[in-house]
Amino acid sequence: MKLDRRQKIVLWGGLTFLLLLWAVAVTPLCVTLGLSRAPIATDVSSIESPPPKWDSFLGIEVPGGINVIPVVMTWAVMGLLILFSHRAGRNLRREPRRLQLIAESFVGMFDQLCVDSMGKEIGRKFVPYVATIFIFVLISNWIGVIPGLQEPTRDINTCFGLGLISFFVSHIAGIRYRGIKAYLREYFEPLGPLSPFLFVINVVGEIGKTLSHSLRLFGNVLGGAILVLVLGELTKQLPILNTGLSIWFGLFVGLVQAYVFAMLAMTYIAVKVAD
Repeated sequence: MKLDRRQKIVLWGGLTFLLLLWAVAVTPLCVTLGLSRAPIATDVSSIESPPPKWDSFLGIEVPGGINVIPVVMTWAVMGLLILFSHRAGRNLRREPRRLQLIAESFVGMFDQLCVDSMGKEIGRKFVPYVATIFIFVLISNWIGVIPGLQEPTRDINTCFGLGLISFFVSHIAGIRYRGIKAYLREYFEPLGPLSPFLFVINVVGEIGKTLSHSLRLFGNVLGGAILVLVLGELTKQLPILNTGLSIWFGLFVGLVQAYVFAMLAMTYIAVKVAD
């Protein structure tokens, strides 16, 4: 999607407005916490403390329990995305306004990435999935910047759930676009006496790929949280700097990990649908 001069002005104006709005919202927070000399907590052990759980739901006992905080935060993220989509998608115009233009530009960026990776015919069918994965993980990571809230992606169950979704999407896409015979054949190639062993190795490789996809997100988000706490300890005598650095690194780590996770999901799909 190419933007004309007017649309670019509206887009960058909207992004600048959102950036200024974020700065205006964050600056009072930094000043307030700084003046109260209340730096962000630096007790690393709090990250590893077991989350509160529900042992039963609607009278039904749940084996292992339900982690309350990740579930609540996940629904909060979904609510934010649904609200933005509703606001940006209603009353669509040929000459889009700010929210519609930002949404269209965002989708256009991932449309270009998917088309370059899988071709126009197949790639555009996976744009909704890849774009949704990115924005969901991004907001899930960023929501932890707000004091008192925790990232859903800091819970390993959330990361494994996202990894399993990517696993099933990529393999189902491979079967659909290549056929079951060609899909299974690649696990035995090159054909020969060692094919049974290659099959086992390839299956283990696919399982390892899913595990690494999930654990990479979980480990980096957890590592980012620990990094923020370490910075908080180093700058605890300067509470304003403490809060500012914590927010900055939280945003940076969250953006990088969301992009990496979405690009890996897209790559796994592209490998499976490739001839």
